[in-house]
Parts: sequence; C-alpha cells; structure tokens
Amino acid sequence: MPSQKKKCKSDEILNRETNRCVKKTGIIGKKIIKDLKDKKKKSKKKECKDDEILNTETNRCVKRSGTIGKRLVEIEKNKSISKKRRTRSNRRSNRRSNNSLNNIETAKIDKIKKATVICEKGKILNPKTNRCVRINGPIGRSIRDKINNIKEIVKELIHESNTLTKRDIKNVLRDRNVVFEGYGITDIIIDSIDEILKENVSELLENDDIITRKDIKRELDKRNVLYSNRKLKTIINEVTNEL
Repeated sequence: MPSQKKKCKSDEILNRETNRCVKKTGIIGKKIIKDLKDKKKKSKKKECKDDEILNTETNRCVKRSGTIGKRLVEIEKNKSISKKRRTRSNRRSNRRSNNSLNNIETAKIDKIKKATVICEKGKILNPKTNRCVRINGPIGRSIRDKINNIKEIVKELIHESNTLTKRDIKNVLRDRNVVFEGYGITDIIIDSIDEILKENVSELLENDDIITRKDIKRELDKRNVLYSNRKLKTIINEVTNEL
C-alpha cells in the first residue's frame, strides 16, 4: 500500500527524499522550491506550428518569416553547426590523447605526492603552499579557523538533512562563497559526522535510562543521526573514558 503524502505547515515544504517537512527559508527548502520551479519551466515547453518557432524569452510562438522568427532560426542553425564542430573536435582530441599520456601520468603522480604530505604532531598542512606549518602560529591558527568554519557549516547542513551527498555540500559551500578546495572536504565531512555522533552519545550516556548499546542505537535512529557500528563502538569507548 503506497504511503500517504505528508502534509506540511504553510511555512514548510516536503522533502520527498526523506519524507520530512523542512523550512521553506532553509537551505534544503530553498533548493526544493528552486528545483520545482525549474521542473515546471521545463515541462511547460510550448509547441508551435510548422511555420512558427518558439521564442524562449517570452515562451510565445512567432512566425518564422518575421523579424524575430528569422533571427531565432539563424540562432538555431548556428547552434547545430557548433554542435557538429564540437563533435569533430572531440574525435580529434581522442586521437591525440595517446600522445599526452605521459603528461596525464605525471599530473597523477604530482597529485599523489601532494596528497601524501603528512605533518608531524603540532603542525598543520598549509593547502596553499602544501607545506607543514606550526599549528599555533599565525598561519596555523588561520587554517584551523578556516577548517572550523567549514566544519560548522557542514554540521549545520547534516543536521538539516542526513541524505545530503558530498556534491550537495560542495554546492552549498560554493553558493556561500566558502573556499574549501585544498582543505580536505572529505575529511571535514567525516569529522563533522563523528562530532555530531559524539555529541549525541555523550548526551545519551548521561541519561540513566540508557544502559546498553542497543538503547543508544535506538535513540540515535530516532534522531536520524548517522553512524556505523564500528564507529559507534569507538565513540562509546571514548566518551565512557572521558566521563
């Protein structure tokens, strides 16, 4: 039996992926509204008669023999020609690709070398120079602040929806003009998930009614907190030792 469509408040909208209501003014809510508008625009493409052409700016059909119609026909022809040119260009570049394999391999090696820089204790990687700097120095503190700022945004996004992908998070960061390239966004996302999990586990372990790991898992599921059994075990041990 299909599940009933959930009814949301006037200031909320349904997130179909999670079947939960989210604020229209929130990040997820705004994205859903934008996607719905774009979908509506695409679905409303007008069909014109044979002697007419669609003016996409006004969404109206105009005569092909008219001034605007002639201009639109010309634009359509140019698009078709440029598309054919791109196809030919792609074929040529594919033929030349074997000659540039050495360059590709060199770039891959450089990327691997760059990614494998590990800093000693008390130091942090400067993504601009790919060198380790003192964690308590002016540059180190600036990098830490930057990472913490990105982490807070990521945690906020995960709190709003735990179904977001890495690409969704990157898109939101770009929309907010937050520079994250070189700061290890994957590690930041993993750390954010772990910190949210640790905060919830700490809170639950202070409750006398929570006794077993099964109780903790049940409460985490109710709160839609992301976790793996292995990570949960590690964090329970960490929190228990801290208490």
